[in-house]
Amino acid sequence: MKPGPRRILDELRSSQVLVLHPNDEDGRLLTDHLRRLGCSVQAMWPLPRSSPSRYDVVFVQVDDRPGEAL
Repeated sequence: MKPGPRRILDELRSSQVLVLHPNDEDGRLLTDHLRRLGCSVQAMWPLPRSSPSRYDVVFVQVDDRPGEAL
């Protein structure tokens, strides 16, 4: 087994990644960084009504909304 950080990057690169974030500078930066790492990334906004199931990793923007909104 590979050491910690290297193993995490390898696993992330082989994962389907979803970024739930507005299409603003921060969202684009996150998506671009993940792509540079070699991840298969899809960005989506607004939040979907149901939880997408075909993704292994999900990054979601959290702000001052109540938890029920997510």
